[in-house]
Amino acid sequence: MIGQPVVVSPLPLGAPFASTAKNLPFTSSSLARLLPRNDSKFHGSAPNSSFISNKVKKGICDAIATRGSHWRLDGPTASLISSLGLPFHPSPPKPPIEVIWLKPDPPWIKLNVDGASHGNPGPSGAGGVFRDHQATFLLGFSCNTLHNTNSFAEFYGVYRGISIWFESHPQYHDPIWIESDSSLVVDTINGKVEN
Repeated sequence: MIGQPVVVSPLPLGAPFASTAKNLPFTSSSLARLLPRNDSKFHGSAPNSSFISNKVKKGICDAIATRGSHWRLDGPTASLISSLGLPFHPSPPKPPIEVIWLKPDPPWIKLNVDGASHGNPGPSGAGGVFRDHQATFLLGFSCNTLHNTNSFAEFYGVYRGISIWFESHPQYHDPIWIESDSSLVVDTINGKVEN
């Protein structure tokens, strides 16, 4: 029996912003150190602090415009933008997404598995956790899938999980319930996708 995937939306891009309002004095002192260096490097033709400040503000405004609604403007980010005197519209808070793990019915054992790649293809890996009907941890694993696609890592995670389970627990003949967040894996195992 295959469990339905749980879909969780990714974290919003740019949250949290790397700088915070408490970093502003450091930024100002850095600017104060850079101006004399620029002046000597550019032989008196270096841009003044107002020019640099305006360029930084324009860069931030462009970044906000480019990222649009994907950039969460709250907390430290809002403080920084506000302290620079830039216009912004705080993002409305996103409702929490409740993700729960359901115990399998006896005698089922549940394998929760996931795979990922950094880039597609890229360095990739997979892992999983086995639990019984009382939510008792039975076995966990992770594996390097080298330089592959996300789909490969997802499928390999299922394959490796089942292999490890039967290699290390030959006495168990309980059915395994597999849960994956990959709709491709779930649909393929359920026979909804052909080769």
